[in-house]
Amino acid sequence: MKSTRLLLVVCLFTAFTNTVFGQKNKLSLGTQIPMNYSVAYEEQLYGGFYLNYHFGLLAQPYVKVLFHEAEKRGLNQSFSSIIEGYFQRGICHQFQLKYAPQFLKGFYVGALFKRKKISAVGIPYQEAANELGVELPVPDDNPILLALLDDLDFDITMTIPGAYIGKSIKLGKSNWSVYLELSFQKIINSNSAVTFTGQDSEISLLSTLLNDEVSSALDEDGNLFTFNCGISYTLPFSINRAITDLLKRKKEKKKEKKKEKK
Repeated sequence: MKSTRLLLVVCLFTAFTNTVFGQKNKLSLGTQIPMNYSVAYEEQLYGGFYLNYHFGLLAQPYVKVLFHEAEKRGLNQSFSSIIEGYFQRGICHQFQLKYAPQFLKGFYVGALFKRKKISAVGIPYQEAANELGVELPVPDDNPILLALLDDLDFDITMTIPGAYIGKSIKLGKSNWSVYLELSFQKIINSNSAVTFTGQDSEISLLSTLLNDEVSSALDEDGNLFTFNCGISYTLPFSINRAITDLLKRKKEKKKEKKKEKK
């Protein structure tokens, strides 16, 4: 299922950008404070319209800031501390549609859509149950039975649309530029799951508790303001066009080989 979705995204990206020869395509490294670090690729669609994809990584110090903000919005401190304590990774996939016509002289506006997943891994079952206020199905004083229980994984997935305004500043006559942005984002949906480590089997009771707690804290007051900044390099070619041409040449070679065999 995931591979099918990825293929669909690639096909849509190709369909929208295939007509562009890529004079203004960029690679960027930056950060969205206080959300994540990111690497991005941008392609010109038509005129002043651009489509870009960001891959974001949540790491310190943003982890502490994020959970502190969640606590201020009502997230139970026990939930927050256990997720932060066993935090392993935070990954973000973000698409942006940007409008940057030449008459704005480096200023631009845009809309974004992101999916962010936060994972806490290897949480001891007993600790998780105690923090969440759930009675264990095995005696606390039986270390053998407790040792047989697998650790738990917590996963929180958020859907976040938003809008932004920015300014790109070219560094002399080089292909390098820096960008500064302000964005408003809103968590419109969050979904949480608790599973045994390394397995897909969900623990319904704990998942419901975690999901209700996170949703009540984030979905009801999910307004986020970020300051984004980074550095970009304008490419002399289009990565998308290069990949498309490579695939086309491979197809042509296959056709030629079939003709030769006939």
